[in-house]
Amino acid sequence: MSIISVLREECIKIGSGASNKHEILRCIAALAKKSDILDKVEEETIFEGLQRREEIASTGFENGVAIPHCFIEGIEDFVVGILIEPEGVDFDSIDEEKAKILVFIVGPESERNRHIKYLSNISHTLRIPEVCQELISAKHPTAVSEDFLRHASVETISRPDDATCLCYVFVQKEEKFEPVLEILQATDVRGISIIEANDANHYLQKMPLFASIMNDRAKGFNRIIISIISKELVNEVIRQIDLEAGGLEGDDGITVVVQENSFIYGSMIV
Repeated sequence: MSIISVLREECIKIGSGASNKHEILRCIAALAKKSDILDKVEEETIFEGLQRREEIASTGFENGVAIPHCFIEGIEDFVVGILIEPEGVDFDSIDEEKAKILVFIVGPESERNRHIKYLSNISHTLRIPEVCQELISAKHPTAVSEDFLRHASVETISRPDDATCLCYVFVQKEEKFEPVLEILQATDVRGISIIEANDANHYLQKMPLFASIMNDRAKGFNRIIISIISKELVNEVIRQIDLEAGGLEGDDGITVVVQENSFIYGSMIV
């Protein structure tokens, strides 16, 4: 289930000549069609799937990144490809900047959980400025593939039958919440939940003893992400969160707590 196995070398290209979003989606559909996985799927079907997804909300995000994707009924595996547009192309991106890196996914209708994991993996990888710079500067599709996979180190690894841990991540900085959630979602979690919490100030300011001290203090951001993950993956997850935080030992507003599970019974929707 690693992204290495679904990134198709034949679906990586530098430059397309497209000048707008409609044309670039056409190019992506044609590029995806090069994979044998989509041999029996019409190019127009792929294009229409991508277009329908864009009608919901643009998959053009910030910093020149877009992740167009869609589901196709009847296919057996995922097709992930990369289109690099060094000069950029209009893609209705959130920040209104041109898209230069377009990583696309065409996946089976029945594999939505895997689809989410791949999206999280790709999004987290492309949040790293150095990765984007390397991809845009690449001169050959092979270099694009190597640069991307070298940094996509939190993989959607197949689930091993081993011990599990309960991982708590306390996040007090709003800008770090989505990147941390993507790290966990890209891992083979066996269950994940999010608690919207309050810091102590929220309660102390309601207590007469502390009212005069706490009233003027703004409510802070607090989220607790709780996940069940394989014990084998714990160190890698902590390493990725540490990199995202710029060092967990500093005043970064992120704390990770891990405890080994002695008993688990039941299952969760992931």
